Amino acid sequence: MISKTILSELKSGKVNGYDSTDKAIMAWGVDKFIGDDSPGAAGIGLVKFNVNGSKFTGLVKVILNFHRKYDIVFGKLNNKTGIHQTVRVVNNLTADGLAQTIDSFVEGDNA
Repeated sequence: MISKTILSELKSGKVNGYDSTDKAIMAWGVDKFIGDDSPGAAGIGLVKFNVNGSKFTGLVKVILNFHRKYDIVFGKLNNKTGIHQTVRVVNNLTADGLAQTIDSFVEGDNA
């Protein structure tokens, strides 16, 4: 399953300031991961989760694209429409850059 691979690669990454990615994920305030293995316009599968970090609160989607690289989409919920609005997209990352990129936006100074 593609979503299990995405989650495994996310958790295997390194994050500055943490001795494990699991601790970084706890700092992001993730309660659950939701996988989608349906190919679509964005890629061949994805994992999405809500974060509640010190610099960003919202939805994160990690998408495995057709080039076997990862795209990360950060979104905020529009309370009027109930739809997540994209606030930032990072394209074509390798697996080892996933966790650090997410942490930089959610907990770091890039929000």
